[in-house]
Amino acid sequence: MTFAQTVRIDLAYKGTHFRGFAENPDVRTVGGELRSALEQILGGTVELTVAGRTDAGVHAAGQVVSFRSDSSRLDCERLVGALNSICSTD
Repeated sequence: MTFAQTVRIDLAYKGTHFRGFAENPDVRTVGGELRSALEQILGGTVELTVAGRTDAGVHAAGQVVSFRSDSSRLDCERLVGALNSICSTD
């Protein structure tokens, strides 16, 4: 039996060095960096759903992002720690 859950992330970031949230293969975006980090941590493809988005250079506090996980053993506290260690501080 497959267990599926939706995981919500409340995200804050400084957007100075990003070209917005929406993924674009030619530029660095918040969504692209987040998806890449989640795929590295979870070991599979991740599809993000975002409530709103930001433009280039815009900061965010409390942006809501979610994704589906088939893992019944997903430890959200460890996930946050892993994301914070992988994602850049800029």
